[in-house]
Amino acid sequence: MSYQASLYKQCEDLQARIPQVWANSAEFQADRSPFLEYILSPANENGINQSINPGGGKTRTINVLYNRPILESTVSEQTGRDCRAYDGIGDFSKTYEIDTEAVLESGESIKVSDLAQKCENNSDFVARTLLRHMVAVDKAVATKTATEAAALMGNYSADVIAAYSLDDDDNLVVETLLADGNYKAGALEKIQWAAEASNFASLVGFGGRLMYEHVRLAMAGCCTQWGINVNDLMNEFGFAYGYDRRVATALGSVQTKNLIMEPQALQLLRYTENDALGGLETLNLATGNFYGTGVTPAGVPVDITIKDDCKLFTIQVQASTKLVGKPSDMFATGDNFFGVTGVSEVTTTNPS
Repeated sequence: MSYQASLYKQCEDLQARIPQVWANSAEFQADRSPFLEYILSPANENGINQSINPGGGKTRTINVLYNRPILESTVSEQTGRDCRAYDGIGDFSKTYEIDTEAVLESGESIKVSDLAQKCENNSDFVARTLLRHMVAVDKAVATKTATEAAALMGNYSADVIAAYSLDDDDNLVVETLLADGNYKAGALEKIQWAAEASNFASLVGFGGRLMYEHVRLAMAGCCTQWGINVNDLMNEFGFAYGYDRRVATALGSVQTKNLIMEPQALQLLRYTENDALGGLETLNLATGNFYGTGVTPAGVPVDITIKDDCKLFTIQVQASTKLVGKPSDMFATGDNFFGVTGVSEVTTTNPS
C-alpha cells in the first residue's frame, strides 16, 4: 500500500506539470522566424499555392503567364493615322515546380511497453510528442526558406543604381551610425526611396542586428537633437522590420545583411499528401493507425503519420515546401525596372 501511494504521488506531480511544460519548456518554445511567419501570413499570401497542378509524378508544377510592360522606346512618332502592321509581342511564362518527394521530416518511435509505463494518458502523450516534432519541423522549414530567399534577390531599378553606390553584389549600402557611435539619420529614407524607385508598392524588411537596432531607435522617436524626428517619418511613411538570424545568416552576416521585399513578392509553395484523409480533429487513437494532416505553430501544413506496427508506436511529421519569387525577366532589357522582382538586399555598414 505504501508503495502504491508513493507511485501515485509521483504521477500526480508529473501530470500537474504537463501544462507548465507545454507553456515554458525549451523543447516547445518556438525558435521564431518573423520572415517565415510573414511569408505564411494573410498579408503576404496571394493564393499561388492553391493552383498546384495535379499529376501522377513526384513533381507538381505551377504555370504562370505574364506580359512584360511595353518599352517606352518602342513608341514611335508618326504622321497620319493610317493603319500599320506591327510585330507580335506574345506572352511569357514561368513554371514553378515543387518536388513532393523532397520532405523535411521529424519523428520518433517508442515501444508500446515503454508507453504503458508513462505517467500520462495516450492523448496527452501524442499531443506533446506531435508538438515537439512540429516545432522542430518549423525550425527546419524556416532555415530552408531563408536559404531559398537568399537565392531570389532581384535588382534595384536603373534610377537607384544611378543615384546610389551599390556594392559588388548590387546591394544597397546604408550607414546607421556616425563615427562617434551616435545614431545616423537617413538610412530608412534611403531604403524606402530605393524601394519606391524600384516600383515596390510597399515594403517589409528582415535581417540583421544593426538594422534592427536602427529601426527600434527610430520607433522610439530618437534623435530630435539633429532637428529630425525619425519617429514622425516612421509614422507617416511606414517601415516594418523584423530581426531574423536565419535570413541574415543566409545572406552572409547576422550583423549587417538584410532583405527587403514587396508584399506578395515571395510565396511559399507547399504540398501535403494526406489532405483527403482528414485533419488532426479526426484523430482517434482507438482506431489504430492515423494518416492525416495538421498545421504547425508557424502555420506550415504537414503530413502526419501515427502508426502502431507490432507494438512499436511511431509518430512522424513531414513538410514539403519551396519558396518562389517573381520571374526575373518581367521587365525587358532597357526598361528602368529590368531585373526588379520586388525583393532586394540591403547591407548595413558603419564607421569602424
